[in-house]
Amino acid sequence: MRTLTRYTLRQLVAPFAFAVTALTLLMLLDQLAKRFGDLIGKGLGWRVIAEVFALSVPFILAVIIPMAVLVAVLYAFNRMAADNEITAIKASGVSLFRITVPVLVLAALVAIGLVWFNDSVLPDTNHRLQLLTRSISRKSPTFALKERAVNEVVKRKLFLQALRIDPETSGLEDVTIWDATRPQKMRTIFADSGTMQFNDNQTDLYLTLYDGVVNETEFDSPDEFQRTWFEVQFLRVSEIGNELERQDSQRRGDREMSIDSLRAKARQNLARAADAGRTSEALAVAYTGQLLGGLVEQDTIPPDTSQAAITGWRSGRRLASPASALNTFRSQAAQLDQYVKDAGRLEVEMWKKYSIAFACIVFVLIGVPIAVRYRHGGVSMVVGASFVVFTAYYIALIGGEHLADQRLLSPFWAMWSPNVLFLGLGVGTFFKARRAGG
Repeated sequence: MRTLTRYTLRQLVAPFAFAVTALTLLMLLDQLAKRFGDLIGKGLGWRVIAEVFALSVPFILAVIIPMAVLVAVLYAFNRMAADNEITAIKASGVSLFRITVPVLVLAALVAIGLVWFNDSVLPDTNHRLQLLTRSISRKSPTFALKERAVNEVVKRKLFLQALRIDPETSGLEDVTIWDATRPQKMRTIFADSGTMQFNDNQTDLYLTLYDGVVNETEFDSPDEFQRTWFEVQFLRVSEIGNELERQDSQRRGDREMSIDSLRAKARQNLARAADAGRTSEALAVAYTGQLLGGLVEQDTIPPDTSQAAITGWRSGRRLASPASALNTFRSQAAQLDQYVKDAGRLEVEMWKKYSIAFACIVFVLIGVPIAVRYRHGGVSMVVGASFVVFTAYYIALIGGEHLADQRLLSPFWAMWSPNVLFLGLGVGTFFKARRAGG
């Protein structure tokens, strides 16, 4: 049996590696198509672009590893069925379930590793990718010139001052330029007027100056200088604002948090929702007492002396009219609703880390019966069945997430319902196919 187990598991290695590589490349190409407009035309170096795609790989792996498990199972068992290996194995007294058990154990180990990956590696890479893309989106290769001010165009090397700047025509009036970009030389340019424009990538500035003079001195001979008058002078300044300023932030979105952080943040939001509810209740009691005209003691605090209740009680006593009371109650209700919604969204993301990993096991139970039932399907069957199962599973997952957002389904069942549904389908088809190949 050990020989059979090793043989079966070896059949999965090559198709699994191929599926991971191919699906990763396909999704990277999709990312390239989506981000092409954001990355091109900003003067980014190849290292920054490579970093964007490198940080995208962990998110892609979290999604495609269950897919790769299904592809590997379909391909390996279909080939074994087509070569009558499964028939021979069953003829020797070994059941289809017994052949599948080692694969299920291996899938369980992959699922455990994927949970660790989703909890420990993925949040940090998602956070770094989010910060990098935010820095890229904010990167502006141009710069803003201010009137009547000395503008640093090139750091410590070139400065420009203009009396007036027309933003529509890019026209300049009464221009002064201090240029120290040349080695051992300093130029001061005075011009009556001028225009400016940028190249297509918005990284190089072209200045056209009219009716002026250039004073040029050498650092070694400060007492001597050369003066040149001009009617038209062209000046190019390259690499304007081409530095990528990386942003840093400790704030994280739901996909940038670990499981413990998501759970803690969800509990915090539920606690805030409870406080908002107590505030609303105390506010209603206080305002009602005010309307009753003294039947309730003005300074009486309800038995629940939590800070939320005290705040609500005091706020209710300050309400002056039904209109202000209505607005206050609506505000409290909206606040409570938002806290509950945020908590649900965080719990959905938390359970998603488990459910997608568990799909590795589910896809084994679905893939084996399909592979042995359609043993002459070949590669076309593997591709077609994989596409159908992937599409159906992720539609169910997205649908569950939408139902959770609408609070029609709890976050737990929203994320685990696709697994339960496909697990039942897989077990049913597995036992129907137990005689396949015999």
